[in-house]
Amino acid sequence: MNLVQLRYFAAVAHNGSITKAAAELAITQPAISRQLGLLEAEIGTALIVRHPRGVQLTRAGDLLLSRCEYLLRILADIQS
Repeated sequence: MNLVQLRYFAAVAHNGSITKAAAELAITQPAISRQLGLLEAEIGTALIVRHPRGVQLTRAGDLLLSRCEYLLRILADIQS
């Protein structure tokens, strides 16, 4: 697990879409999908459910998002 994966995951969760997250982050959809897949493999559970019109977080995804947001806030504080 790394900060890039967590940032990508948070962007997908906030946008409700891999496409929108990719546009926001100025990266490709496959890059986000790959990192999410690696993150899910490392954690050992699905974090999102893909739908034709976006994504929905699983229960594990909801839990990770709250912790992820906390970590990203701390990182932003450290950087500033």
